[in-house]
Amino acid sequence: MTEYLVGNVPRDLLLNQPPKTKHFVVIGESTESMVKKGFKKDDPKFPTFLHPVTSERYSLAVRKVYKRAFDTANEQSTQNATLEDDLERRGLTINSIAMDLNGEIIDPFKGVEDIKAKVLRHTSTCFSEDPLQIVRLSRYYARYKHSGFTIAEETRLLVKSMVREGVIKKLSAGVIINEMMRAFDEDHPRIFFETLADFGALKYIFPELDSLRFAEQWIKYHPEGNAFEHSMQVLEAAKELGANHDQLFAALMHDIGKGNTPADILPKHTGHESRGVKLLEALFNRFTLSKKTMHLSKIIAKNHMLMHSITELKASSLLTLLDDLKAFKQEDSTLDSFILITRADECGRNNLNTIRDYNANEEYLRFAFQKANKITLDIVRFRFNCDGKKAADKLKKMRIEVLSKFRENWNFAMETNKKLKNAGLDARLEYQPKNNSISIKSNGTKLAAASMNQCKELCIGLLAGVNITSQAACKALQGDKE
Repeated sequence: MTEYLVGNVPRDLLLNQPPKTKHFVVIGESTESMVKKGFKKDDPKFPTFLHPVTSERYSLAVRKVYKRAFDTANEQSTQNATLEDDLERRGLTINSIAMDLNGEIIDPFKGVEDIKAKVLRHTSTCFSEDPLQIVRLSRYYARYKHSGFTIAEETRLLVKSMVREGVIKKLSAGVIINEMMRAFDEDHPRIFFETLADFGALKYIFPELDSLRFAEQWIKYHPEGNAFEHSMQVLEAAKELGANHDQLFAALMHDIGKGNTPADILPKHTGHESRGVKLLEALFNRFTLSKKTMHLSKIIAKNHMLMHSITELKASSLLTLLDDLKAFKQEDSTLDSFILITRADECGRNNLNTIRDYNANEEYLRFAFQKANKITLDIVRFRFNCDGKKAADKLKKMRIEVLSKFRENWNFAMETNKKLKNAGLDARLEYQPKNNSISIKSNGTKLAAASMNQCKELCIGLLAGVNITSQAACKALQGDKE
């Protein structure tokens, strides 16, 4: 059996990168002979097999059959296929390199030269027969652009002509989603979407996303420019924060409602949240994604704007948000995802450098959840001896009361600190929501811990110009805590 390492192995070794997997091509064999050797058929549609011991993937050499049917299952044949036939159909020259088991390179399409020159170039006319190559090239560019790679001009022109001819329309939804998810694994997934837009292909794949390129925004809030650039920056920030595929997709699509904003209200985008949810529902009719991805994307599109004014929400509205996020259902909670994506949203305004900064709104939301989560249905049932709707209504009422008190105390501490700072006083309040206590610090030294009412009295004195020493503060704050 004559076998060669192909694709990622010779390419990665030539790029001085460790190959993550191995893929072999076999010459002169058939499905029957491979099965007799103990190999397990891997895919009913393609001549691929798994090694009986190592489980590494082996493929029969394949040659292209030019039918222009856009059906890859009917576009290949293993009959009399040579190694060069197989390499010719592999899209890019950097992937059309083989290596025998002695380490000798076989390079009929000058892929080694293109690796040295850092150029992504199509291997042959086979490229133009396969719409998959358009999105795959975009993904490889997302991987290698930051290493200095460029796309060969003749390849760029070929792709644009393929798009004009409508080849891109023949791509299946499953292939598009698969390539997008693989692009999410790259360090800079935004390049994948930007490249598709440059090729003119994005409007056929994700028209909702493409329309954002023409959605201008208020420069006061969005100095980065249009809604597409904002979405790309949000995607990049989410990637930097370690987002998973579900979170990256939700981050990417959070503002798609801006793509069909009525022209008479621009550059405002009032109502883009609800429009975004409707667009997502239409998108999910075209593409099959996991229920988790779809749910999270709609929740983010609907609620992401609330994070900007989270401390101003009424207690009832805050509880509605927490319920929407399923925060009280641990296994289904999207609270952490909401916080991650809204942080990315905040950074998607030319301020990626602030991505790790402290965010008071995030802390507020987490503390609010912790306070409300202490009130459980079991506690209500036991305390009030009720069940069903009565217990649910009582739970809601108690959580609203807790959140209302929390909001009052938090906002008092924040506003007082602003006043202390504006008055030039070296003192600040530190509110501890877990036990509803507050500390006063001056010159970095903790003066005393107090109840909220006691703090209010002390701060009135501070703002009135009373000289408060550590001893005086302790004396002033004597008494029972709330």
